[in-house]
Amino acid sequence: MKNEDYNRTYDVVNRTDLHANLLGQRVCPPFGEEPLRGLWLYAECFPEMWEKMIHRVPGAATAARYGNTELYSTGFKPDQTSWREHIQNVLDQFDDEYKRMVAKEINGMIRYHKNYTDDPIPEEEPHPLSGCSWKFLGKMAARGDFKGRVSQGMASQGERTRNKIGITLEEAKRIYGKKQKTKASKPADK
Repeated sequence: MKNEDYNRTYDVVNRTDLHANLLGQRVCPPFGEEPLRGLWLYAECFPEMWEKMIHRVPGAATAARYGNTELYSTGFKPDQTSWREHIQNVLDQFDDEYKRMVAKEINGMIRYHKNYTDDPIPEEEPHPLSGCSWKFLGKMAARGDFKGRVSQGMASQGERTRNKIGITLEEAKRIYGKKQKTKASKPADK
């Protein structure tokens, strides 16, 4: 850029695997809900700063190592429990205030699903229309989606499922959308 003031951090980040992902090139405080997944960038792009961070912030190196694994990102679930049970177990670990906040987000996603379809929420594979699944809701619970950031990705989950099965949004609405309920007619008085 010619004589324009801009954040040169993006020049460094653009040399990583994120070079084509402008939305992933987010400069923000490193230790929050979402930024944990990007801690690897500090180690790769700014090694001197990273060295200071791992000595000053307990758990920084661990978060960078596991931030993109199921331990942090996808919500690891024990095999013997269903996603619904897992969600309840995770919620029970929060104090009352946070439990209410996360439960409110999850219930909002369940309502969203029910507004678009009469289908039950699938266990693993995102629903082609709403994008909802119990696994996705489990991810919301595990990550403590206090700000609703994980829930913003639910629609894209549905799009991925539609692409996978080869249908358009319009076809998904026709196949999976709410069916018009006909009102039962009253018996005629005799």
